[in-house]
Amino acid sequence: EVSMDDALYQSCRDTVKDDELAILQGLVQNDRFSGGLRVKVQQVWSLAAARCRFAKYLRITATGTALPLGPLVAEFPPQRQTTEHGESVRGVRVRVRVERPTARCELDLDERSLFFPSDAALRRWSEWAHPQKAELVYE
Repeated sequence: EVSMDDALYQSCRDTVKDDELAILQGLVQNDRFSGGLRVKVQQVWSLAAARCRFAKYLRITATGTALPLGPLVAEFPPQRQTTEHGESVRGVRVRVRVERPTARCELDLDERSLFFPSDAALRRWSEWAHPQKAELVYE
């Protein structure tokens, strides 16, 4: 059994829908009445929001062609959210791995590289990156 208080439900009502994936963080407890387990939900995310929360960066590999970083970030900008704690920006940074025949390096891009990691955004990044070389890194 999974339960959440009304205030949390009201704040994530758009995320918790029938037949939609939602990522839940909660506290698992023994249920003394049923003898099973129950989960008290503490946090709810959509898949893209969970990527923002837990991914460290998006690693793109470039092997010689210029990546259109500006247009890709502009197409999928980070989301801004205002809460009682102030404004927060939800997005993932980009790290570019540059590979040449005699050298290899990784460049951490600054805050201007933040983008919102929706499925569509990740598809577009993968189209522009070296084949199979666009991946979210969770460390």
